[in-house]
Amino acid sequence: MSTIRDYQGYLALRGRLAEAIAALAAETEALGAPERARRLASAREALLSDAFKLMVLGEFKRGKSTLINAMLGQDVLPARVAPCTAVITEVKHGDVPRALLFPREDGPPQEVPVDRLRDYITVQSDEDEDDTETPAAASPWSKLELAYPLELLRQNVLVIDSPGLNEHLTRTRLALDYLAGADAVVVVLSCQQALSASELAFIDRELAGRNLRHVFFVWNHLDALAGDPAEIAAVERRTAEELAPRVGSEERVHYLSAREALVARKSGGQPAKPFVDFERSLETFLATERGRVKLLTPMRAAEGVLSEALNAVIPEREALIGQPLRELEERYARERPRLDALEARREKLLATIERRREALVKEAVASYQRFGAEASRDLPEELRHVDVSVFEALLSRSRTHARLSQHLETWFEARVTTWREETLNALVDQHLRALQNELDEQARGFWEDLSAARAALMPQLRMQSAPEADVAPADRLLSAVGGFFVGGVGAAIEGASVGFRGMSRGLIFHIGIGAGLVALGLGMPIVLPVLAAVGVGRSVWEANQGVEKMRERVAREVGAQLSASVPEVSGALADRLTGEFDRLLSAMDAGMRLAIEEAVGQVQAMLKERREGEEKLAAERIFLAEARTRLDGIGRTLSTIRFELEAAT
Repeated sequence: MSTIRDYQGYLALRGRLAEAIAALAAETEALGAPERARRLASAREALLSDAFKLMVLGEFKRGKSTLINAMLGQDVLPARVAPCTAVITEVKHGDVPRALLFPREDGPPQEVPVDRLRDYITVQSDEDEDDTETPAAASPWSKLELAYPLELLRQNVLVIDSPGLNEHLTRTRLALDYLAGADAVVVVLSCQQALSASELAFIDRELAGRNLRHVFFVWNHLDALAGDPAEIAAVERRTAEELAPRVGSEERVHYLSAREALVARKSGGQPAKPFVDFERSLETFLATERGRVKLLTPMRAAEGVLSEALNAVIPEREALIGQPLRELEERYARERPRLDALEARREKLLATIERRREALVKEAVASYQRFGAEASRDLPEELRHVDVSVFEALLSRSRTHARLSQHLETWFEARVTTWREETLNALVDQHLRALQNELDEQARGFWEDLSAARAALMPQLRMQSAPEADVAPADRLLSAVGGFFVGGVGAAIEGASVGFRGMSRGLIFHIGIGAGLVALGLGMPIVLPVLAAVGVGRSVWEANQGVEKMRERVAREVGAQLSASVPEVSGALADRLTGEFDRLLSAMDAGMRLAIEEAVGQVQAMLKERREGEEKLAAERIFLAEARTRLDGIGRTLSTIRFELEAAT
């Protein structure tokens, strides 16, 4: 039976795995593979520091902050206030309450009073009228890091509170930036609003393609229905008609009152059963399904290192011991040119990745530049779809701004999404497919030369002349480092577990989402200040300008600013693409360096020991025998952990 049933079970198993990896790293270091040992140590550190990231999403006034407060048992986050959350808030464990604000631009974090958070993390609602200022689109802070000594946080959980979806495009972007790294997502709905069209659009656009297995839906404000069977049935019917077809079941749909649960917790009582059931369901998912992934991926890497040590490293060192010193020196001298040539192959393979990266960046930037030009060109026609007749009844410039802004933002977001899905993702996929073919061909030559050199150095061992038939050469290079440096433990270890193709899908997703967010983040925020400068609203009418004149001026000014933003967006897009490919570059480089190190390093270490005399060789034989025994023990530990992980499915 699996020991992973709750947070404590997960933490205990994680600790055992961390100990096994530490022991394996020590043995690997002693066997002459320091680079692999360092990477195992890094993987262990990442495993121990990796928290469950629980992200809470929802539109304005759905009760996100109240739900988080109820889970934590205290009024940690500001809730039920007119202003809206403007920054991402990460709530983590700390021995004493502490709040740190991180600036959007470069600079050190600023500590702020925990009891004055609303002064720092909220902005005026877009609905507030103020003819002297434009609505606040962004905060000068990128995130708030809040530490509290609360039980949920002590269980390795990081809670992420996000700006309300659909409040403002810039603040929505803050939430979407964190979405890819979340282990579980809680979407908060309201029984009083019964699932808006914008909420359904968000689910379809941002969540549906990501496997809704990790998404929980919470119908909050159940207390507002006052136990009315007809009202409750209406909400349940909405779930059956809209959510269930998208999720596949109603297993992760919960109906509760966050406010009542918070009141109960603050008074020392137990929340009502619906809230307790929600928390248990969430804990079970994190500790079992997500916990299994968090443990299984670094464990695969440990198993790979263990297999290499038992089946290659130790046998090769034993074979080297049996060779006469002069013969070994001669073999090494003959093979040295081939081993040196591996460095040239490594550099050629890395250059291939760099060339492909530069080609993709060039094409992607050109694609966005065409997109920006087309968007600017189409603005005048798009503004004709705005029902400006409503403006006659408006007495406030800020409302006019908001109406135009919302229309243009929605239109631009749809355009960016289409460009991302139909053009950019296809472009990335095309380049990655071509890159995989190039890398497989070059990596095959690398492995063939390496295997031939090792076979020549140790002819008494039967060496493989090429990678296994069912393992692509590029995948073998990625697996050499366990995929740890293609995105980190948990997410991008895909490189080790599902190969280059699986990692490619991850790259396409991250590049596409990231590029879309870059375009939205640097494109549309220009609308509000431009509209303010144009001065639409009463000033239009007071100047006795017609509706068409207003449309023309707005289109001209916004179009000009949108065009002006294209270079900045293009540069940010290039940086995003380069960053994603650099992780791949680092992983492939590390894989080849490890392979070369283990082939050359073993021979060099053995030559050094052989020159020190027979007494050293006798000690080496004893050391290798003892190392094999210790590695067998580590293997039994890993097998037990794997059995428990598989039982958690």
